[in-house]
Amino acid sequence: MKYRTIIMSDAAPVRIIQEDWQVIAHGQHYSFDNEYEFQANEKLEINIRVRRHADGRTLVYGSYEFSTNWAARDDVCHRAGYLYPDALSPDQLICAIKKTGNEIADGADISAVYDTVRDCISELPPLEI
Repeated sequence: MKYRTIIMSDAAPVRIIQEDWQVIAHGQHYSFDNEYEFQANEKLEINIRVRRHADGRTLVYGSYEFSTNWAARDDVCHRAGYLYPDALSPDQLICAIKKTGNEIADGADISAVYDTVRDCISELPPLEI
C-alpha cells in the first residue's frame, strides 16, 4: 500500500491509500528558466488533481511550487485541498477545480495556474449527450 498525505484548506491534512482513490483528472504545468533543467535558476511546478473513492467521496487538491536561486526573490509554495462527501456532478467538479486553482494562484503566476485548471478540466470523464 502506498499512502499520500494531502494538505487541506479548511481542515486537518488527510492521509489516503492511493490505490483506493482513483485519479479522474490531473492538470500539470512545469517550467524552468534555462535551456536545460539542471542549469535552471528558477523552476515552477503546478499540479491540480481530482481523486474519487469507490464510495463517491471526492478530493480536489493542488499545489503551486516556485523555487529560485536568486537572493532577491523568495521561494513560493501554495497548497489547497477540499474533500467532498459525495460524488460531484460535472459542473460541481469544474467549480471545485476552479476554486482550488484560485486558492493556489494567490500572488502567483496566474496564467500558468489557469492553464493548469483548464488542463485538469479537460481530463474529466466526458459527458454523453
